[in-house]
This record gives sequence, C-alpha cells and structure tokens, in this order.
Amino acid sequence: MDGGSSVYAYPIKCYYKLSEDADASARSAFVVPKKRFPRAVDRNRVKRLMRETYRLQKAMLRIPEGNCCRMCWISVAKEMPSYEIVHDAAATIFRKINAEISQSDEKVV
Repeated sequence: MDGGSSVYAYPIKCYYKLSEDADASARSAFVVPKKRFPRAVDRNRVKRLMRETYRLQKAMLRIPEGNCCRMCWISVAKEMPSYEIVHDAAATIFRKINAEISQSDEKVV
C-alpha cells in the first residue's frame, strides 16, 4: 500500500495511510466542517462522538508489526448524528480497513 486510501460509512469518511514507524501504532485526526456545523459547540460534540467511538474500537484495527496507521476522520453528516450511528460507522470503517490491509499483505507475499 504505497499511497493513502479512503473508506466511507455514513456519517464518516476516513482517509488512512500505512507507514513504517515503530514508535506508534495509530495516529488520528478528527475533522468536522464549519460549513455543515457553523456553531463550534456542535462541531465539538461531533468530534467528541468520533473520538469516543475511535477510542472504544481501536483495538479492532489490525496493523502489521512495525507499521503505523495514520487516519483522518471527517464527518459528512448534515445534522447531528446519534452515538449509535457513529459507533456503527466506526465499526464498519475498521472492518473495511482491516480487509484492505489483509488484501494488500496477500499481494506483497
């Protein structure tokens, strides 16, 4: 996997890239566009939801030894999502990333 990739599960789009870095296993950034949520309070709430679901589910991510996965989580929702929707989307994203990582490992071997 040379370049970055993206996966989508409403209301989150996640860009990720594997890199060789022994110091960290995963790094993430969370983005909520000001255009969709003009009030800072709403943007912060959506970011808090995404961070919490990431924190609870990051153990699902299977990163090969000696690699680091850099991710950028972007909210694409037009209205405030519920915790359950964000939680399910994060689980779907982690499953898709794991599938793509395992496919790329099979191609290299």
